[in-house]
Amino acid sequence: MDALLRVYECSRVQERVAYFVVASNHEREERQRGWCVW
Repeated sequence: MDALLRVYECSRVQERVAYFVVASNHEREERQRGWCVW
């Protein structure tokens, strides 16, 4: 559930929603993780 916790770290709302959808996919979760940190 690290993805859900990181979703709040995102400052942008658009990226927040994208992270939520990716949270379901473990493979893409790591790729999106970088997006959030961006």
